[in-house]
Amino acid sequence: GTWQDPKFVLKEANRLMKKLGWKTLPTEGVLREKGYSMMPNAIRADYGSIASFRIKLGEKPLRTIPGKWKDLEYTLTEARKAMEEIGYTELPSQKVFANHGYQGLAAAISFYHGGFPAFREMLRNLDGLPSQKQKLESLLREYVGGD
Repeated sequence: GTWQDPKFVLKEANRLMKKLGWKTLPTEGVLREKGYSMMPNAIRADYGSIASFRIKLGEKPLRTIPGKWKDLEYTLTEARKAMEEIGYTELPSQKVFANHGYQGLAAAISFYHGGFPAFREMLRNLDGLPSQKQKLESLLREYVGGD
């Protein structure tokens, strides 16, 4: 009967997040994969949705306004914020983003903005950094001693 108590569900979510080192409550799919399928069921029963439960936890809802991820400027801004939050100076892999709760961002980069290699180059160009190709060419020039 404890999963029917909304206070228990909230307390258990906070305990689980602390135990597993999660800064935010992961998606329902991740909770189920990790063996915590009772939690999403209890959250839906007590709070109506995962999104409303996130608000109770003091988090922002994970979902973005429909169609917003198609906007390149928005996606670039969100990628930079995510990179800063998880401690990366270069765009990490799709798996790294997903493991840190940025599944929507990772999907947007893949579906709308040419995939991770292309998006990484886009970020580098916008930041005034040399592309991977330019870096490799420079390294080769240094190695062979030519210009």
